[in-house]
Amino acid sequence: MGDQPLDRQTSRLSLREQLGSRLQSFRASRGKERRRSQDDAVSATPKGPEVMSPRSRAALARSKQEALDALPADYYQPDYDPVAGELAMLPRMFTESDLEAVVEERSGVLETVSERLSQHVLSNYSKFVAGVTEVASVERDLQEAYKTAKTSRSELANALAEVRANMVITRKQKQKQGLERMLGTLQQLREAAHLHDALRHGTPLLTC
Repeated sequence: MGDQPLDRQTSRLSLREQLGSRLQSFRASRGKERRRSQDDAVSATPKGPEVMSPRSRAALARSKQEALDALPADYYQPDYDPVAGELAMLPRMFTESDLEAVVEERSGVLETVSERLSQHVLSNYSKFVAGVTEVASVERDLQEAYKTAKTSRSELANALAEVRANMVITRKQKQKQGLERMLGTLQQLREAAHLHDALRHGTPLLTC
């Protein structure tokens, strides 16, 4: 009894891998067949006006829209697992043809979405190009701003070093001027002392 849930889970994982593998192989084979049929149609169709009539185009567009409308709403959720969802919707006793039907149906929806996305990109191609150009322009401006900031930082560092050197020179000059003033004052004091001594020794001579 304890092994039954494990076996069921293993079977589900195997079916999940099988469905994913079949979906990928079906997309690849369908893409090759579609390209081959398009090449054959292009080579077999003479140059001229559109072969498909407006009514046929309208019917094709309507069928594609119906396929999109039939898509479960869970597909529009960002965290939805489509493989697990499709497995959950399969009947309990499904066959290989059921898998093929699901793969073919979802591949048709994928082609419709890809086609509409391409049309949307082409219809807004000028805006897309303008946006890419603007992004490139902003990138160039940012690079120039980075270079300017880097150069300015280097110049500021050089200016700061020069200011510090000038401050050292100014401080030493002030110290030198202070020492010179003090030396001048000491020189004057020494001269005054010599004069005082000379006057003191010269006074008795004058009295004699």
